[in-house]
Amino acid sequence: MISEKYRGLLIEARANELQYDIGWSPILIIEKHDGNGVSATEIPIRGIYPTRAAAMNAALGQGRKEIDGALGAEGSKSTLCISRKDVAP
Repeated sequence: MISEKYRGLLIEARANELQYDIGWSPILIIEKHDGNGVSATEIPIRGIYPTRAAAMNAALGQGRKEIDGALGAEGSKSTLCISRKDVAP
């Protein structure tokens, strides 16, 4: 797992090895920490990557794009709305 703070949020990138050694599938989780606790959102990423590192790097890159798209150019954290599958932290 790789974690990165980006624009006030935490990006977690993970990878699962696929059966039959065909590659790695990336997993992306974005966490928002506030006074009420932690909310985590899992975002599915398509694709099969040849290495674990490549899959996690793809997840980090997608996480930055999702956050940039949700926050917009101003970076207002109050407008964050990523409507994906919410997961327990």
